[in-house]
Amino acid sequence: WMLEFGQPEARSFSGVREFLERFQRAGGRNFVFTHRGKTVYDYLESEGLMPYFVEVVPFNSSFERKPSPSGNLYLTERHGLVPEKTLAIGDRELDILAGKAAGMDACLLHQTGAESAADYQLPDVEGLYALVGLEKE
Repeated sequence: WMLEFGQPEARSFSGVREFLERFQRAGGRNFVFTHRGKTVYDYLESEGLMPYFVEVVPFNSSFERKPSPSGNLYLTERHGLVPEKTLAIGDRELDILAGKAAGMDACLLHQTGAESAADYQLPDVEGLYALVGLEKE
């Protein structure tokens, strides 16, 4: 677990590794843009999640903080992502607003029923399978 500059503990969602692996095997690509600093790499390594991400972008002065879409736009441009075919997933409204401002659909994970600009709200990772058209193995 990670604490950084008073930020809440980082916790992976139950079933996230399996989903990331399945999505990647189906041809999907996963990315991270976070407000956390470079310690995000240590966290992802400790959780065994690094192999499932094409690029992880920690916060630095090159990007405005969310809800600015600057980090999302960077990843879109760098990796040739089509915003209309890209899903931004986050557990905070800032994540949703940044994805929407970048032209993506957005899914608020874990906080269902909250007032949100999200296109989708799911209580857990399990709902992502149907959302992206994957069969759960």
